[in-house]
Amino acid sequence: MRGSATTKEGQVILDFNMFSEIITFEKKGRYGREKHQNSNVKVKVLADVVSGNT
Repeated sequence: MRGSATTKEGQVILDFNMFSEIITFEKKGRYGREKHQNSNVKVKVLADVVSGNT
């Protein structure tokens, strides 16, 4: 019988804001488009740590 204990929280490895200009267009109706501009990107890298008997 094998068992392992897991947690729902991961360990944060990286957490930072990166400035980047991102422009996307969303289709609105048959011929219309709506422009979305985002100037900030939030980056977070998590590690899922699992421990137990293997």
